[in-house]
This record gives sequence, C-alpha cells and structure tokens, in this order.
Amino acid sequence: LAAAGIPYTQIGSAAVASTNLGDYDLVITASVQGASYDDALQAELIAFEDYVNGGGALIWSGCTYGDEPDVPLGGVNGFNEGSYSTIMDDTHPLVAGVAGPDIWGSWDHHNVFTTIPGGADVIAEQQNTGLTTLYVYEINDGVVIATGMTWEIGWGEGWANGEILVNAIDYAWNYAPPCDDLDGDGYADEACGGDDCDDADAAINPGAAEVHDGVDQDCDGLVDEGFLPVGALIITEIM
Repeated sequence: LAAAGIPYTQIGSAAVASTNLGDYDLVITASVQGASYDDALQAELIAFEDYVNGGGALIWSGCTYGDEPDVPLGGVNGFNEGSYSTIMDDTHPLVAGVAGPDIWGSWDHHNVFTTIPGGADVIAEQQNTGLTTLYVYEINDGVVIATGMTWEIGWGEGWANGEILVNAIDYAWNYAPPCDDLDGDGYADEACGGDDCDDADAAINPGAAEVHDGVDQDCDGLVDEGFLPVGALIITEIM
C-alpha cells in the first residue's frame, strides 16, 4: 500500500467490532492468520456485508491454515490446497500482465470457493477441479474481491499470484461501480460517467433524433436544433 501511495490504518481482528468500516474506501483482510482471526472476522460478517452494500471495496482473503471462513455476501469456502490456478477471465484488470492461463505457486492457493454469488465474475479456478480460487462480485455500488490464493507470500516470492495482489489493490482502490442503463436504451446514465442525459426515458439518448418539442432528445445540450423557433414567420411565394 505504501508503495502505491495509499494511506492506510492497520488494526487487529479484535478491533473490527469497534471499527466503522464505512470510514474507509478500501478494506483488506489478510491471508493465513489463524483460527482466532478467522473467527473474529466471521463474527462481524454482517458488518462487512453492510460495508460492501454501502459502496465499499473489500479484498477478502479466504486463504487459511485449514479453516473455512465464509465470504461476505454468499461465498462458501473450502480448504483445498493447490499449486496451479487457471485464469478464466483474461480480460479482467486483476490479471492484467499476468502470464497465463495456468499460474503456479508453492502453494498458489490454500482454499477454494465451492459456492459463489450469482453474477460474480470467476477470475481463476483450481486446475483440474474447476473450483474457484478468485472471484469478483459487484453489488449495489460496492465490490468484493474474494481470493483463496497465497497472495502475500506470492508477492514476496515473485509468483504470478503476487502480481494479481498488486492489480487487486489498484483495482479496488480506484473502483467505480458500473454505470446503470435504467431505461434500457443502450446508453448509461451520465450521473455515473455515461452519456444518457435522461436515463428514465428510452427516447432520449445520444443516438436519438431531435424532435421539435422543447426537449433535448439527443443529449447534445441543445434544444430543437435544426428546427425554426416557435412563432417564426416566413413570407414567400415559393417554398
């Protein structure tokens, strides 16, 4: 974090219950911390879920010594060590620059996810079993990055999963929720970076034809361009 210029506060697991997670843009849990750590975080699972539902970015390590702590918002964890993961979504920013599809570490991961939330993006799977070792779940305006990988030691040893850790921190720190297209016209709401100036009306978007009605249909900031002003008078013998 310091290398990335990200200011941070470090607390122990016992302090989670008294910490307002909403004060932070990014929350990270560490891997392989021991049973008491995992138990403390499981006791506050709802607090982590509320944090994400409120728009927070959470990097959640499910990598343990043998425990199987669940992931906030629906991930079910299982202890199942492996040296190889296979990248399943090579377009995702978490694996940018990572040589794949198969990545190695000793161990690459300790844990896998036997159940993940519907709509989650599976980034990597355990080789041969197809069980998930890394996924991203976007919900409301927040995001969970759940990993069973040995990220910290991987970063120290120069394994591929260490590269993913660096990418994950950058992705989560700069996370912006995807833009909605509430009216289904193919253009996202300009309120979140899209270019639809009225996302409640499918007839109004940058691809719409302007109509002479006092409304900016094509979202170019102009009203009724191409039409004569209301009340204009033309006197001519030939049209």
